[in-house]
Amino acid sequence: MRRLPQFWLLALLIAVGVLITRQVAMSPDAMLGAWDTIRHGPPLGPGRSATPRPSPAPGLPALTGLPIADAQRELSMRRLRVDAFPAIAPRVPEGTVVSQSPAPGTLVPPRSLVHLGVAGRPLSILVPPLQGQTEEDATHRLEALDLVPKIKRRHSFRVDPGDVMETNPPAGIRLRPGAAVEVEVSDGRFTGHVAPDVVGLSYDDALSQAGQAGMVLEATRQAGDPDSLVVKSQNPPPGTPLEDPPPALQVMLAAPPAPSPDGSKSSTTPTSPDSPESP
Repeated sequence: MRRLPQFWLLALLIAVGVLITRQVAMSPDAMLGAWDTIRHGPPLGPGRSATPRPSPAPGLPALTGLPIADAQRELSMRRLRVDAFPAIAPRVPEGTVVSQSPAPGTLVPPRSLVHLGVAGRPLSILVPPLQGQTEEDATHRLEALDLVPKIKRRHSFRVDPGDVMETNPPAGIRLRPGAAVEVEVSDGRFTGHVAPDVVGLSYDDALSQAGQAGMVLEATRQAGDPDSLVVKSQNPPPGTPLEDPPPALQVMLAAPPAPSPDGSKSSTTPTSPDSPESP
């Protein structure tokens, strides 16, 4: 019975010696690492950050102005789907987001569809109506549609100086992006000539008067001796300002009025049936 306490005392001394041996064998750095592990837990593995990544802010971000690839990446991080469609924006680099729906800040559930308008060139462009607009407005409108205006000036007194008279091609025609559109703009000038008065003149005299005004004579004849016909009416009327190029002078040739008994030519104005007869 006396040997039993001695045996346990010997075993205890051996165990303490083993522990002391292991502690002495550890380097100081290892001992500090073990102490840090006890205080703070195990170290983080490779690629792990002590600061957690912040979650995206609630609501859709503003995507206008971003390249479409960046916008898609941003929406993918939020588990949202993308519907990208081409949009006309000539002054914006191709592939840039120019519109979005829903609007920024809108709260949407995961897997929602976000529509993005992306700058691109359309297949065809409709020529807009420009008649009556100023040269500056017409130019800006065509350039905004990715069309190239070609200004051509023409004399006119009917259209204010600087206003568009017509386009070629006309409004409503479809063109490819970058195509040219000829824009005729009034410069407000006319030739300084006016339509001559040729009523009562023969065809040859009327033709001479029209030529001096730079006009082409277009005549319509009534029945009768061609050599005796005179101008009965004309269009444009005498004194009308002529633009450049001037219009044609249209005249009606008819037999001259019959002379009255006193030797003067009778009036071409018809007498009303109710008008009183001369004594």
